[in-house]
Amino acid sequence: MMDIRNMSPAEVRRAAMRAVVREVGAAGLARLLTDESAGSGNYVTDRKQWLPEFSTNEEMMDTIAREGAPQHPPRPKDG
Repeated sequence: MMDIRNMSPAEVRRAAMRAVVREVGAAGLARLLTDESAGSGNYVTDRKQWLPEFSTNEEMMDTIAREGAPQHPPRPKDG
């Protein structure tokens, strides 16, 4: 296993991509990158369904302190 403590973020990404290619091939890497970066829906409109509206930042902070932060619903699983 590599020692990543002294690697830059770019070096860690390259090493991780090489490991994925080694395990699942270049097509698998392409699929991973596509699946991980593709979102669904429209965040601007969807957030209204899962984030409450607050009148002020103070109201929001009080609610979070009392109830915890609102949670985004889980993403649907493929297939």
